[in-house]
Amino acid sequence: MARAMRTTAAFALTEEALTKERLRALHLDHVRMLDAERQARYAKFGVRSWQEMDKLLQNGVVTAEDILEDLQHVDYRTTRIAPVKGLLEEL
Repeated sequence: MARAMRTTAAFALTEEALTKERLRALHLDHVRMLDAERQARYAKFGVRSWQEMDKLLQNGVVTAEDILEDLQHVDYRTTRIAPVKGLLEEL
């Protein structure tokens, strides 16, 4: 707590503003991490979106067994990004 007070004084921020900035940084890091994991799954199949992954499946380029887990990971991360972005907008 003392360190936060020194930081606050050094940058002339209120404690509330400092807390808000820390939360913003935390949420931004979380969004970036989720997006990076999602992009890694896309790269694994040489695509740039969930829709392109789905087309690979529909066109028979990959089997459901080969891509199902990755589609689930992409879907999960995509659904996790929206609420975190909502929290960012509230800050």
